[in-house]
Amino acid sequence: MWTAAALITVGVAMMMGTPSDAVGSASGTRAALTKARPTLNTRPIRKAGPIRKTRTTTKPRPPKNDITAKKIPSTTKVGPTIRPSTTTAGSTTSVATVSATTTLSDRRMPAGGSIPSVRPVTSSVAPAVTLLTAIIADGPSAAEAPGTVTPSEATTTASASISIGSPASLPSTTAPATSAPATSAITAPITIAPSSTSSTSAATTSVATTSTIPAAGRPARVVVYSRFDMADRFAGVDPMRLTHVIYAFVKTNTTTYATETLDPGGWPTRLMALKELRKANPALKLMVSVGGGGLSGDFPTVTSDAHRGATVAGAVEFLRANDLDGYDIDWEAPNNAAEKTQLTAFAADLRVAMTKLSATTKKAYVLSAAVFSYEIGIDGSFDVAALSPSLDFFNVMTYGLGGPWYTLTEHTFGLRVAAGSEFPLNAIEPGLTSYRNRGVPPGKLNAGVGFYGQKVSNVEPGPNGDGYRVTGGRWDPEEIFFSELQASFGPAQGFTDYYAPDIEAAYRYNPTTKQWISYANARSINAERVWAVANGYGLMVWSLANDDATHSLFAAMTGP
Repeated sequence: MWTAAALITVGVAMMMGTPSDAVGSASGTRAALTKARPTLNTRPIRKAGPIRKTRTTTKPRPPKNDITAKKIPSTTKVGPTIRPSTTTAGSTTSVATVSATTTLSDRRMPAGGSIPSVRPVTSSVAPAVTLLTAIIADGPSAAEAPGTVTPSEATTTASASISIGSPASLPSTTAPATSAPATSAITAPITIAPSSTSSTSAATTSVATTSTIPAAGRPARVVVYSRFDMADRFAGVDPMRLTHVIYAFVKTNTTTYATETLDPGGWPTRLMALKELRKANPALKLMVSVGGGGLSGDFPTVTSDAHRGATVAGAVEFLRANDLDGYDIDWEAPNNAAEKTQLTAFAADLRVAMTKLSATTKKAYVLSAAVFSYEIGIDGSFDVAALSPSLDFFNVMTYGLGGPWYTLTEHTFGLRVAAGSEFPLNAIEPGLTSYRNRGVPPGKLNAGVGFYGQKVSNVEPGPNGDGYRVTGGRWDPEEIFFSELQASFGPAQGFTDYYAPDIEAAYRYNPTTKQWISYANARSINAERVWAVANGYGLMVWSLANDDATHSLFAAMTGP
């Protein structure tokens, strides 16, 4: 959401109730757990807990190191000429995509560059089948393993599922062994070029109504954030596809410095359900995340020199008392050098305390941190080189990065960034590369995937009729769950689906309501999985509760 005093997270203001309010109603749940937006340091904020109005905030503005020049004139809103296709259940339709590249005159577009080619697909398939059955027909992306099929949101489900508390129904096989990634720090910076947008060849592709996910392997690490108010959403999920479940969120009591849950009455039941997952998959690690966008205001106090020792003691006692396996620090985010130092010291002290606890409990504990993915967020908030030795891995929040700092409608859930983007680092590939360039090995990095969408209102169709890269829109504050996107923002409501294969990004547009939505679907998430596996990264998701009833996004994220 945005900030507590002004605009909070993806757009404007997040009005929140108490944790009990969040548990009691859908609207309360949305308010309590949606993502927070930039605060003093203007960095977008992710997974928010209940807002505490304790910090002065300012109107968000774009990071200074990203390209933030004047708005692109309306005359430069150009791109490919596209022709939507219509798909009906049980049939295939041949679609011709005609692309005509036009170079932007704005200085932010590289010479000879142009906006990536995209192709829309409309569908008359009933919403119950899901509207995304048609967009998969673009064929395999460049990031996918060679083949002729791509994932379909309508037909993809987890390969196996069990009911909580029924270990007997587990599959007999386990995830394939994965070789350990290299742990040495890289010595030369990795550079990522913007996605090429010069391809203009027309192509005719058969639009299929069914497809499967290509077998390209599972990530070595699958980390799932479980919202405190929706921990029971694991029903139907195969625990063998999980490596870590992080319960979000807990808080630090600012008087006693003990770690506490946000829902004391429901915690025992939710903890029991999570332990059933671990019983089914003994290798699964159960963790808790402290902070989030709404409770990060407590960190400067509880991690200060005067109170850090008591906070660390409270954290490890919470792990011991509840038989948990790890702790995730979600400080969004340190605002200055002093706070950055406090975070580093907090992580180091936690690691020491966990090691001591291990001597008693005879098990190793996991320590992670949720971190931003773009340059100013990294260097402004985190001393990566000093923080890394204390952590088992970083959960890099490479999703939902849009907000009013964008002057154009842009993709905020892509694997790559399109040439000419206002924010060339706001995507998975450049975000992970930023940490690699700071010495973090790929085996300690999880690429973040968001199971939701961001909506922009008041968006004119633009020259291509798809609302992409158009000025004047208003970024809305709420995240839209993927399940809600399927039910309420589909073809029945006038939306057309589009996909940008160059950067593996999905979006929808309704020219009548003038709403434009950037989001992740099974095709884009599958491409991100294939890329992560090939490069030795893990995957993390916020959050499982946002998926549809068949867990189609989770299936795409975890692979065959």
